[in-house]
Amino acid sequence: MASQAIKGGLWVPPAHGSINSSATGPLLVGTALIGTTPNGGQKFAMFVTAPQDGALEGFECKIRSVTTWPTSGVRFSFQALDPTPGATGVPEPNESEPETERVDVVANPGAGWLNPGNFGANRSVVAGEVVCCVIRQVSGSETWNIAIDALDMNQPGGTGTVTAHGFPGMSAKTGDVPAPTWGAAGPDYPIVALRYAGGSYEPVNTPVAPIVTLNNTLFNSGSNPNERGLRFQMPVATRLAGVWFYGDMDGDFDIRFYTGNATAHDWAVIFDKDLRTATNAKLFILNLPKTLILANATYRVTIRPSSVTDIRLFDYDVSTAGLMNAVEGGAGFFLCAKTTTPSWTDSETKKPWMGLLFDQFDDGAGGGTTVLTQHRSIVVPDFALSSG
Repeated sequence: MASQAIKGGLWVPPAHGSINSSATGPLLVGTALIGTTPNGGQKFAMFVTAPQDGALEGFECKIRSVTTWPTSGVRFSFQALDPTPGATGVPEPNESEPETERVDVVANPGAGWLNPGNFGANRSVVAGEVVCCVIRQVSGSETWNIAIDALDMNQPGGTGTVTAHGFPGMSAKTGDVPAPTWGAAGPDYPIVALRYAGGSYEPVNTPVAPIVTLNNTLFNSGSNPNERGLRFQMPVATRLAGVWFYGDMDGDFDIRFYTGNATAHDWAVIFDKDLRTATNAKLFILNLPKTLILANATYRVTIRPSSVTDIRLFDYDVSTAGLMNAVEGGAGFFLCAKTTTPSWTDSETKKPWMGLLFDQFDDGAGGGTTVLTQHRSIVVPDFALSSG
């Protein structure tokens, strides 16, 4: 067995701090589907690329609100990308394609994460193929009023404003017959999960995630718990080298490392708040002491305030532990908190806005067999969205 260094390292998950320049961090925003237009009017589509080869049995999304659910129901389907989009130039699903891979939800599910069930047929995809996740009325002629949640990662106003991103994205079809048109459904990221045959999930694209609730937590050295961070496992031996996180760090803090469920830390890095570049919430990227990580062993990297001045960290909820596999890092990366007892509280359906840098990986040499281990998800070189 030998460890091979990778220049610059690999981030898991890749860094994607919020660019929303406020203490509240990322925002969930609604894209409304309102109308009575028949003939395909008032459709909504989310565009992502398939993360791996296989058969998709459906997609899931977040319903923000339901004012009126159409009596005939709402249809969820896969369609191909239209090779000749309309005059607006935004992506469109190919509406001439038969909706064979679909499911209709007749009963009003209310607001929340929606798994509409398996589609009538699976859709075969290859990695990198554009997948159009389409939502529309079943009849196309009834009154309806629902909103689909999306993730706002934009910074409002000021220098460095990010007004939009390139992809993944969303489109909506609006207007009356005979000429409803497709247009961009805002600069936000879709909140969607692709479900493969057998009920498995894979990460789509950063920062697309099956987010149900966005959370931010104020705490200090006198809080209980007074330490929050990431519990993680890696499927291959590696070496920890750094951390990123998104926070509003008005007080000094330590970054601590723990092995397993031990409540005594192996090491700590002290950080002075006066080194930060702004007083609002921002992305922090730090190198850490080089630390060997064994395959399938449990470790924790946490943040602990060193004073009674509050700091703020961010995380989000998903609907089930299985849906954590639709996010980079997979089900082995989730939120942990240390109480003053001391003891650990693990939250297997919460993901902190936090990731780790690994700069060496076991290459499998010396054991007679080289094994390629797939992991959700490694990106090199990493990218971070501009924070203005």
